[in-house]
Amino acid sequence: GGALFCGLLGAAYPAWRTARVSPLEGLAARSRPVRTRTLLVFLGIALGLIALELCIVFIPDDGQFIFWGYATTGLPSMFVGYFLLSVPLIAGLSRVISPLLSVIFGLPAHMLGRTLRATPYRYGFTAGAMMTGVAIMVALWTQGGAIMRDWLGKLDFPDAFVTGLALTPQSQATIERVPGVVATSAITLLPVETDAFGVQGLQKYTSSFIAFEPDAFFKMANLTWVQPTDAQGRERARTRLNEGGAIIVAREFQNAKGLGVGDTFTVSKEGKSFDFEIVGVVTSPGLDLVSQFFHTSDEFTEQAIHAVFGSRADLKAKFGSEAISMIQLDLAPGSDDEAVMSDVREAVFDAGIIAAGSGRQFRKDIEGFLRGSLAVSSSIAVFAMLVAGFGVANIIIAGVHARRYEFGVLRAVGGERGLVARLVLAEAILIALNSMILGTALGLQGVLSAQRLDYFLFGIELTVKPPVFAISVACAIALGFSLAAAVPAALSVSRRPVRELLATVKG
Repeated sequence: GGALFCGLLGAAYPAWRTARVSPLEGLAARSRPVRTRTLLVFLGIALGLIALELCIVFIPDDGQFIFWGYATTGLPSMFVGYFLLSVPLIAGLSRVISPLLSVIFGLPAHMLGRTLRATPYRYGFTAGAMMTGVAIMVALWTQGGAIMRDWLGKLDFPDAFVTGLALTPQSQATIERVPGVVATSAITLLPVETDAFGVQGLQKYTSSFIAFEPDAFFKMANLTWVQPTDAQGRERARTRLNEGGAIIVAREFQNAKGLGVGDTFTVSKEGKSFDFEIVGVVTSPGLDLVSQFFHTSDEFTEQAIHAVFGSRADLKAKFGSEAISMIQLDLAPGSDDEAVMSDVREAVFDAGIIAAGSGRQFRKDIEGFLRGSLAVSSSIAVFAMLVAGFGVANIIIAGVHARRYEFGVLRAVGGERGLVARLVLAEAILIALNSMILGTALGLQGVLSAQRLDYFLFGIELTVKPPVFAISVACAIALGFSLAAAVPAALSVSRRPVRELLATVKG
């Protein structure tokens, strides 16, 4: 339905214009000069739509409003804005870049610029189709790099861990006797319901209630405290956790909902709600990520993000559970991680172990998974550019076909065969440059908007650092596809006899 609607919409304006042309006008006029005023109108509309998306995303502070405004108005406005911008941009590039390309390709001084300025819509919209693939690749690698750098890179995983479905206090005691293990801490990860994250009415996320023995856990975990920042405040937080009815929360709760020390946080489980006092805000140590990566929770289908940290006493008293999902380990300094973990696996082999490994290895596995996902997803961008390359070929072939008489005149007055081929290739390069600029800008603006949504909906803080290598690869692919699309048409027209080209005017 969408394809049919867009096809009819795209054909409507040309059909309307064709119906208004008189027979004499149609027979007499082959082209009309493009009005500068029309290009300025396109530029104004394009910049207005792009600015509208930025206003929707960056002015409000309500995540729900931002999401729905972005999904219904902002995102379409951004794409349409950049697509329309392709027309005035190709006209501008024809003035700025065409003199340099004319020198490089040995073309007459003004030929290339005049050719592009005569048909900016044809070349501009073709570049607009190619920009989508560039934008996808730029956005994927920019966001992927931010996730690995600003999120995964800041998670402080334990020295080592064991996850399983049948871990018991006896399993913990057995692990403590393994040489190289300095200390252990039993951890339970229980999905609990909260409305802190996601889009209301569209997504339902849970949070992980991470239960531990406060004294043992704080000796082992390298938590970064956001609140409180003083040693006395942290000691009070530990005392309150031991007393019960208190939790510490991940920083993402503070970012998304403004929750901090002294606030009350309600969690629900199986229809029962429990109020907890927030006594601390910390950066997540990644235990919830470990659990989800290996599916160690009781409810595999829950979409759990971020975590609240409470005592095992509260876990038993309020949620009626004493299960152990994970055992966190401290290893002796200088010990061989692999050797120690091999002994641990052997010692508790009968406890239904799902995974046992070091935090360093786990981080490496996650990074490998993310990089692999980015590489696979990038193929989508490459195929999008490949499909757009066929569009470039179509436009160039149509342009060459319509200008055969012009090319015949050039040949008749002394232009060599290679002149026409070089002109066609130079046009393809300008199309590619247009798509590179638009695609890079569109991809980066899309990531900026997505990260704004990440902050308000999920509390995740990410930054934009354009990946130079990925952008260069995307631009090189776009340039390669554009040139590959132009070469057959350029060779074909350069081989035509002059008389055949000149005869084209008579049909």
